[in-house]
Amino acid sequence: MATGDHMSAILRMKKAELTASDIEHMSGVVSYVKRHRARGTDFDAEHSRWRYS
Repeated sequence: MATGDHMSAILRMKKAELTASDIEHMSGVVSYVKRHRARGTDFDAEHSRWRYS
């Protein structure tokens, strides 16, 4: 399952339904976003590949 689809499915679940794999996936996505945002932008972020990744 693609990451976006997987995250959408996870967000629709109740906490009691989450598996260890779901929690690990969410943690990985949060880490990715934190690293990505920390890099910042010195360019036109609105129309860049950086924004859409």
